[in-house]
Amino acid sequence: MTIRSLIKTDFEQVDTSATIETVEKKIVGQGVVVLMKEGTYLGYVTCIDLLNRQISSIAECIDSKPIVSPDLSKNAVIKLMRQSKTRILPVFDNGAFVGLIYYDDIIEQLAAIVEEQKSIVQTIAHDLKNPIASIKGLSSILRNNLVKEENIQLLEYTEQACNYASEIINGLLLIPQIEGEQDTESLFASIEINSLLKECCGNMKVIASSKGVTIIENLCQDEFYFNADASKFKRAIINLLSNGVKFTPKGGTVLISSSVKKNSLLIKIMDSGIGIPKSIQPIIFNKFTRAKRVGTEGESTVGLGLFITKQIMELHNALLWFESEEGKGTTFYIKLR
Repeated sequence: MTIRSLIKTDFEQVDTSATIETVEKKIVGQGVVVLMKEGTYLGYVTCIDLLNRQISSIAECIDSKPIVSPDLSKNAVIKLMRQSKTRILPVFDNGAFVGLIYYDDIIEQLAAIVEEQKSIVQTIAHDLKNPIASIKGLSSILRNNLVKEENIQLLEYTEQACNYASEIINGLLLIPQIEGEQDTESLFASIEINSLLKECCGNMKVIASSKGVTIIENLCQDEFYFNADASKFKRAIINLLSNGVKFTPKGGTVLISSSVKKNSLLIKIMDSGIGIPKSIQPIIFNKFTRAKRVGTEGESTVGLGLFITKQIMELHNALLWFESEEGKGTTFYIKLR
């Protein structure tokens, strides 16, 4: 992606003999005037130059800003602008001055490209949901009509792949909501958190049991009502419980507890699993993080779960942090106020 399409060629010109008053009149429309002498580019003057400098002639504004080629990438030009602390650079093609490139124009185009790519990803994710669900459904039907063990195993692999793909798709579809691109405020309502935590545990116990991991509840008896989007909040808690189960070996435990102190509720989800290495702890909440690891029984991870959980907690003005020691387990904390 070069800057060629963003070069501005419609600018006012003056020579070095122009008065400050003349430049002030010409600069009003575009905020910049190019200094030329006998067809040769010498520099440019901006409104900021006129405001910040005590100058007696326009020639004093000439300085040695870097020049760029129209075939230079947008990222390279942005880097050069930041290094030279300027938002405008002259563009030269084969030694001849052809125009100016503006920082704001590059950023605006890059932002538009990002938005377009996000829209495409969202559309693809949405369109893939139904065919993947159909494949999973057909696999379940076929399983009941198969006898050979190897064929049953192949269908299990198919279902696992569908589950993994569905997890990615659901995560991609949820991101615009939790990053504030869609209005979710209308979904907030007062909910009793301990009841929701109990429901989340119920949803996870079958999965945990199949792995030989026990989910233990130690929820306080006091009711605690909190204004929340119940669906998203439940998703965040299930993400943390699922994470605990995924990284806890057979025979281990995941303990979820809650306690009320004054006007706040502290939720703890503590597992007896393998812990998080110190080297990846700073990046575990990143989107599509490099910190993703397979579970203790080879369970796949997308790298979105903890990012989504963090975003959901921020959406609810809740605090989320963790403590972990490799080989000794991890504890996630949520504080609601």
